[in-house]
Amino acid sequence: MSARMRLTAVTLDCADPLVLAAFYQRATGLHLDDRSDGDFAGLVRPR
Repeated sequence: MSARMRLTAVTLDCADPLVLAAFYQRATGLHLDDRSDGDFAGLVRPR
């Protein structure tokens, strides 16, 4: 049996997380996580 892996997250370092998150939000259709701020921003699937 072959092993399977699943990618669940990608972390990118940048100077302005909210700007980068806005770019990927437009590109992917994901939503900005409510806990995002100037230090860390995350995108989540729509609920």
